[in-house]
Amino acid sequence: MIIKKLQNIKKYFLDLLFPISCIGCGKADVWLCEKCLNNIPVNQKFFFPQAGDFFNSFSNSKTSSCELDGILIASSYENILLNKSIKIFKYNFAFDLSRPLGKILINFLRQFDLSEKDDFLIVPIPLHKKRFSWRGFNQSELLAEEIGTFFKIKTAAGILKRIKNTKPQTKLKRKERQKNVKNIFSISFSLPQETLYKKIILIDDVTTTGSTLREAAKILKKAGFKNVWGLVLAKG
Repeated sequence: MIIKKLQNIKKYFLDLLFPISCIGCGKADVWLCEKCLNNIPVNQKFFFPQAGDFFNSFSNSKTSSCELDGILIASSYENILLNKSIKIFKYNFAFDLSRPLGKILINFLRQFDLSEKDDFLIVPIPLHKKRFSWRGFNQSELLAEEIGTFFKIKTAAGILKRIKNTKPQTKLKRKERQKNVKNIFSISFSLPQETLYKKIILIDDVTTTGSTLREAAKILKKAGFKNVWGLVLAKG
């Protein structure tokens, strides 16, 4: 409750300093109007990066021996409107953008067979408590909530815990990114046996090398999960 009030206060002053308008067309009082949101393309193909195979359903996909069974990329970071929206979402504390950005992920996932919703579990990539305190929200968790609410799939934000406060990945080279995220996650509590049969959809905003998603998946598979996919808005 206190965090929510502080977020509202922060939002009030940010709105005074930076009035909300559509990132695409400038329409007042909305971050992304419906027309501009619909101009952000949604990818039509789904793949296993490790094997290069395409699939159109979680039910007919393969189980990989890698940490991640696949990374699902909803749209393109080359789209200027999406690129700008993600940056404003994260760095201008515009948590209201979780709704339109969440719609992009939802529209992408609607191409899959998610009818057996009890087979899935949505897990957002966690922030370290220091970064969470600075930003006031976890962008991945907000996106996960949008997806979970729409599809009526359970969201489990508490399974993963970030135990190291690392440098931002955007400032690092490929090898440095892998080293930066090594052993940064832990499982925060004991998991019921029946939970381990669920298919995990790991949510993050952007991936570049996949290092963070793979590290999170590695911990989840060590805990006993058999199927772990990553889902992001774009590949940076």
